Amino acid sequence: MGPGAFSCAGYASAMSDVWVGVIGGAVGGFFTALVSLATPWISWSVKARELDKVHDTEQERAKLEHRRELVREWREGMFEARRDWLAAERRIQEQLEARGSATGDFEFLDGRAWFESLRPQLTLTPEEINGLSWHFDEDNLKTLSAEVARIEREWKLV
Repeated sequence: MGPGAFSCAGYASAMSDVWVGVIGGAVGGFFTALVSLATPWISWSVKARELDKVHDTEQERAKLEHRRELVREWREGMFEARRDWLAAERRIQEQLEARGSATGDFEFLDGRAWFESLRPQLTLTPEEINGLSWHFDEDNLKTLSAEVARIEREWKLV
């Protein structure tokens, strides 16, 4: 073949180079579009996981704070109940000395808000709980204090 002659092999080679460029450009464009579409979704997914962790942490913190508040209320309630019990014992003793007879006026633990919130957590028998409720002496105070300490440990507050 001479100059200016047409060669099929050269034409095919030139066309395959063009198609390589077209296909390469199309594949590159497709992946560029895919990445540009996926980037916001990936960012959203990462942000959603971060927010879930923050939300879980806040819920755990609120739960722990609520539990600490319950324990504080229980301890204050035990202190007040013991003080009431001692005052009732003094009044009974004074009445016995003055009149020879006495009536008790200790308000049972049953029905007190702090005791009712503690009751479901107790591992004591119903008989033991009943004994605590109407006779809040030093032994029963120690028993109830030990129960509150056990709950604190179980809740990992100490």
